[in-house]
Amino acid sequence: MKSICLVTALTVSDFIDPDLTAGANSNTGAQLGVLTLAALLRQQAYDPCIVNLDDLFFEFVRLDTTRPSINREGVAPLQPSESFYSFVASHLPAQSFDVVGLSSICGSYPLTLRLAQEIRRTNPQAKIILGGPQASVVDVATLNAFPCVDIIVRGEADDTFPSLLELFDSEAWQTMPGITFRRDNEVIRNPNAPVVENLDRLPLPAFDLDLRLKDRGGVHLEIGRGCPFACTFCSTNDFFRRNFRLKSPSRMIADIVSLKNEYGLGYFSLVHDMYTIDRKKVMAFCDAVLESGEKFTWGCSARTDCIDDELLELMARAGCTGIFFGIETGSQRLQHVINKKLDLAEAVQRIACADPGRARAGYDIALWVVHDLLDRGGMPAMRQLMTRLGRGETIATAVPRNGDTCPRADTAAGPDKEECASTLT
Repeated sequence: MKSICLVTALTVSDFIDPDLTAGANSNTGAQLGVLTLAALLRQQAYDPCIVNLDDLFFEFVRLDTTRPSINREGVAPLQPSESFYSFVASHLPAQSFDVVGLSSICGSYPLTLRLAQEIRRTNPQAKIILGGPQASVVDVATLNAFPCVDIIVRGEADDTFPSLLELFDSEAWQTMPGITFRRDNEVIRNPNAPVVENLDRLPLPAFDLDLRLKDRGGVHLEIGRGCPFACTFCSTNDFFRRNFRLKSPSRMIADIVSLKNEYGLGYFSLVHDMYTIDRKKVMAFCDAVLESGEKFTWGCSARTDCIDDELLELMARAGCTGIFFGIETGSQRLQHVINKKLDLAEAVQRIACADPGRARAGYDIALWVVHDLLDRGGMPAMRQLMTRLGRGETIATAVPRNGDTCPRADTAAGPDKEECASTLT
């Protein structure tokens, strides 16, 4: 039986504010894709190990003495020269694995590649497999630039990754859909694999592998996949093939009740890029929750043009206490440039309807606005609303910290960092 290690992508960093990042630890866990893969592998009698980079980042911040505002009572400080990359490298499992899978997102992809290089150095016989949204869209470029990577699983890996492991002992794996790999010196890109149409058939993620789950105050729970919109900046619409799917209300409630009873958790962040698109299915879930008599709270993501007052009130009665609205920009012109196409005047009205200071529903509202786009001719009403809500905008930046996430020539087993950057963007 092959030994398997799964490494999550780094989804948090101190790009914005390290103290705020550290404070977010309560609601952050291993990515659901990795935990779902672990559950699927267990069904095939594998015993996967998980390395959670977000948890390691929080530990790194806590040990960094340059951040005086974080409580470090009883912990040994970092060495002055220690970077997050070296910190993670020192915490990789010492044992050798037959297969190492690394998840990826755009913001931390260079770090993922550096870790792949380090794993290749210390575990030269391992099969190194990348997956996730970023690796899926730069698969050929990655394999051309980084010989340490053996295979990239594109798109949803729930069926592809376990099947790949079963076929490694023969050459049959090279015919599998949904993978990009290297044969001799040639990069081969097989056709796409189909998406998982029936999400109810997937097991509950292996939450027991998140050793800090009970301390997080809540849990992320995937309830569906796929957004039918085509915003130009978004990778997930292509990753999930713009194929909108939801789990059934009965399955969603069963998972929530199971986690509530086993871990004592009462808040669930229901993960779907665009949950409220199918109004009837949202209403069916809310009605099922009310009929069940189960008590828990939950949050979700929504577009401001895919929700209304009646639905807001029903969701609130069914336990919804928070909504994440991705506004992206306060400029109506840029709304069209990025193909988001929200009517900002309508967005302001819709968010105001969920404002806990005015609405019966009383939601906790989170807004995502790219700061630079807001400042360049953004909409004053949007800023005024965010100020009145006492939230301010969430600022998206991309400032690498001391080269921690950037491939460097002294560690790259291939092109220098400028060439890597131009190749992978």
